[in-house]
Amino acid sequence: MNALVWVSEWQIQCCGEPFAVGERVDWTLRDDPDRAWLAAALGPELAQSVSHVEDHHYGVPEEVSPVRARVLGIRRAYCRYAAAPGGDSHPPYPVPGSAVLTEVDRADGWEAEMSGLHFNGYLVELDVFRAVPA
Repeated sequence: MNALVWVSEWQIQCCGEPFAVGERVDWTLRDDPDRAWLAAALGPELAQSVSHVEDHHYGVPEEVSPVRARVLGIRRAYCRYAAAPGGDSHPPYPVPGSAVLTEVDRADGWEAEMSGLHFNGYLVELDVFRAVPA
């Protein structure tokens, strides 16, 4: 099964492991991406294609087992930030239409800022092949 997974920069910076195209990963995947936030950060069409979110901090039910998968592709995602819809400026919110994605071979969570754009995370295409044995 292929999956398109959102990996937030803070998740990998805090406790994640670097990964690369072709490598095997064991990740816990939630199947409830925040589509409104992703639509602003990535664009609505791409946000709709995100099937999972990698998460090892919170929000994952105990019965969800990690999966073993092979990394097929990695895109790092940047966008601009401004006041949230409704005028609230804290925390800042992605500016719709400002997304820039670039393909990379490796990911470690520490990407340089890019000309006024903030690094948000990675879109990772996975070939999920089984649950991780307990």
